Formats: sequence, C-alpha cells, structure tokens
Amino acid sequence: CIRDRDILLYPPAIKILLLLLAMLLWRHRKTAFSLILLSVLSLLVFSMPITSHKLALILEKHPAIPPSQLSQINADAIVLLGGGMVPHADEYDASSVVKNALTRLRYAAFLQAQTGLPLITTGGDLTNAGISEAETMRNILATEFNIVQVRAETGSRTTYENAVKTASILQQQHMQRILLVTSSLHMNRSVKLFSEQGLDVIAAPTDLYSDHYIDWRYYFPTGDGLKDSRSVLHEYLGIAWYWLKG
Repeated sequence: CIRDRDILLYPPAIKILLLLLAMLLWRHRKTAFSLILLSVLSLLVFSMPITSHKLALILEKHPAIPPSQLSQINADAIVLLGGGMVPHADEYDASSVVKNALTRLRYAAFLQAQTGLPLITTGGDLTNAGISEAETMRNILATEFNIVQVRAETGSRTTYENAVKTASILQQQHMQRILLVTSSLHMNRSVKLFSEQGLDVIAAPTDLYSDHYIDWRYYFPTGDGLKDSRSVLHEYLGIAWYWLKG
C-alpha cells in the first residue's frame, strides 16, 4: 500500500521537485519554463477545494446507510478500519486517533448502539508507539462511548492486511456478513479487498464528500484544499498500486 513515507509523490513536495528539476535544466530554457509553469499551475489547481471534491466524488461509489434502514440489515459484526493514530496525546496521557479517524470511530459507535452487533477494530502499530491503532480505538470506544464488546486485530499494516487478518478472526467465529466502516473515499478499495477474502460486505461509509455544501469559496486556493487533494491522490495511488500487483 502507498504509505506516508511516499510523501514525495504528493503536493506540495512533487511541485518542489519540479522546480528543482527546472533549475537543473536552466540551460534548456523552454523545458525549464515549462516545468515551472506546470508546477505553479498544478499547485494552484490542487489547492482549490473543488478539485479534491470532484476527484473524490468519482471514487464515492457507496451511499450512506439511512438510519431508518439499520434495523433491516442482517449482519454478524461491524468492522472499523483505522484512519491514523497519534502515538501520545498529552491531554489524555495516552495514544489517540487523528480527526478523520475519529469520524469513523464515532460512526462505528453509532452503528453498534443501533444494532447491538459485536465490533472489530483493525490496525497495527505503524508509529512504534507500543500500542496498536486497533487497541487505541478499542480503548476510546470503551472509555468515551461505553462500548466494551470490541475485539482488536492488532497485526495489520495495510488495508490488504486489515482484510486478511480480520477475515481470519471472523471465520473463526463463523461470521460472514459485516458492516464495514471507513471513509467514503477509502470505501471502494476496502470493499473490494474484504470481499476478496470471502466476506459478504455491507458498505457503511462516513465522511461523504457528497454531503458537502459547495459555494464560491471552493474555487479559491486554500491550505485545506491542498491537504484534501493529498488524501484523494493517496487513494488513487493506492488503487493503482493494488491494480499493478494484480
């Protein structure tokens, strides 16, 4: 899977590399100026929130589940995918999760409260914090949402490993049908990987881009727009990576 160590593939780092390349090729003025123009224009485009929004909508294949339909869903368990971890949050004196991951966690807690299904968190210790992301999410669910019926899969480091290792746990418990919780941007790839493990997957996306209200501000460059573009490009590269691997 494409990870954060591949930061040079994303803006703004890739734009800086283009500028450095232009400096190296300065004797070839046309090529150098073309690289500079490409760098500046692409930085401008990817800084506009409308760019990440439109690219994200292409990947958003699964709609949200209306709460009124949850009682009609027949599933064996809820599986929650991690979205990033804080090794140590001083205010809690414990590990925590990043903002986007908290959105997933909150929705999983909502689903568990509505359905009563057992919940599995999945994600290893990618930050060498001495505690896995799955355990961190389980602790937050217990202390802040009063949900204690949670099992943690702590050995996975990629979405593919999330699927393989979680499927093994589910199969041991004779569970087949799951509600899969992750962000809408990440859901399409996640459903495919979990389905390949023989699971019957019901997509339960959160943080949907289709929910966003679009106004004139979406067409002006912002730091948040650049950050969102990085997340979207990360997902596109992840899809390309798994496609190349077959």
